[in-house]
Amino acid sequence: MTKIQKRILRGLLLLAWLTTIYILSDQPNSNEVTKEIFGSFNYFVRKGAHMTEYAVLFFLFLWFIHIEEHQAPTKLHSGHHKVESTHEHKPLHDALSFDSHEHLNLEESEEQTQSNSRIPATHASDHGAQLHQRLSGRHAILIHHETKIRRFLRLVGLPLLLTIAYALTDEWHQAFVPGRSSVITDVIIDSTGACLAALVCWFQLD
Repeated sequence: MTKIQKRILRGLLLLAWLTTIYILSDQPNSNEVTKEIFGSFNYFVRKGAHMTEYAVLFFLFLWFIHIEEHQAPTKLHSGHHKVESTHEHKPLHDALSFDSHEHLNLEESEEQTQSNSRIPATHASDHGAQLHQRLSGRHAILIHHETKIRRFLRLVGLPLLLTIAYALTDEWHQAFVPGRSSVITDVIIDSTGACLAALVCWFQLD
């Protein structure tokens, strides 16, 4: 199935679910009808149904907007460029080699004296290396969380906004239906269902 076919199929499913929500909201005096069925649990059943409706709507928006995202090849490609860049500098490094044996002997003697001077400070250097590793590990964790937050917002931002926007229009639509009311608390409940669905995406990210 091509990308266009996938988008058409998912668009039709999204449109069908939007129409379903519209039809359910267009039923007059639906509160009295469901109250006869569920009795004292009517309020919780209706609000739970609203949250479920908009959780499903969020996932359909998410499914429709993000058809395919392949990030791994780009990472590999960028890494390949890094490898190529290191190989490009290698001939320049070879061209800067010394021909004089005196300079080579001088460098070897300097390296030996530096290594001998570092022997008494072995324990201090080990402690510094361990401290550096701990700080680097914490820094890496912070970077990972920051990157995850950005990926999360990029993933769920638009689907969540569209879902909340439809909840607002649906509540406005109910103001014109006999026996139905239009209150902001219903928008909050619908949006809560969408936010809980978005929270699932957070735990699915690496």
